[in-house]
Amino acid sequence: MLFAFSMQSCLGDLDDDKVICPPGTSLAIATIKVIDDDDYYFGLDDEDTMYPVDKSHVSNYKAKDGQRAFVYFDITDKKVEDYDYNIRVLDIKDVLTKNIIPLTEETSDSIGGDKINVISIRLTEEYLTIQFQFLGTNNPNKLHMLNLVQNLTTEEDEEGEYLNLEFRHNAYTAAPMRLGENYVSFKLNDTLISGKKGVKVRINTINNGIIYKSVNFYKEK
Repeated sequence: MLFAFSMQSCLGDLDDDKVICPPGTSLAIATIKVIDDDDYYFGLDDEDTMYPVDKSHVSNYKAKDGQRAFVYFDITDKKVEDYDYNIRVLDIKDVLTKNIIPLTEETSDSIGGDKINVISIRLTEEYLTIQFQFLGTNNPNKLHMLNLVQNLTTEEDEEGEYLNLEFRHNAYTAAPMRLGENYVSFKLNDTLISGKKGVKVRINTINNGIIYKSVNFYKEK
C-alpha cells in the first residue's frame, strides 16, 4: 500500500491515548472494531473502548475491522452500556495499516531502503504504530511505500528478548524537497512476538545513518 505526502497535526506524539485539540474536541488513535453491518466501536491502546452514539458527521464512513484511525470526538451524556466512553464522532482519519512482511533477497529491491526518521513508536500486543518523517513533495501522484519487515537474509538472535525488525521506505522517484510527517500501524503476528519483551527496529535515518530503536510493549491496564 502506498501513501502520499501529508501531515497529521494536533497529536504531537504517541505518549497520550487521548488529547484535546482546539477548539476543545478530543483526538485519539484507535482500532476500528466492527460489530455488524454499520455498527462499530473504537478500541484504544490502553484497552478502553468508545462507542459512537452519534455518527451523523461520519455517516459515509465505511468501517473496516482492524483498521487503525485517528478519531475526533466529543464525550456525550447518552449512554450505551459496556463501553468506557460514549462519544459523538466528528471525523475519522484512517491510518495506513499493514502487516509485517518478510524481507528476502528477491524482494529487497522493491521494498527499498530510502532514508526516513522515526519520531516515536508505540507497541501494544496487537499493533506497532510509528510516527515518522520523510522527504518528498506535495504532489499527490508521487507516492511512497512503507514496510516493517523481518529480514530473512541476515541471522538474528532468536533467543533474545526483542524481535528484530526493519522499518523500510521506498521513495520511488519523489524528489526530497520537503519534510513531511505521518503515521503508520503494523499488525503484529502472535507467533513472532511470543515470549518477547518488545521489538528492536532498524531505521535508515535522514541525517544520522542507520540507528536502532528498542521499545517495550505498552503497559495496559
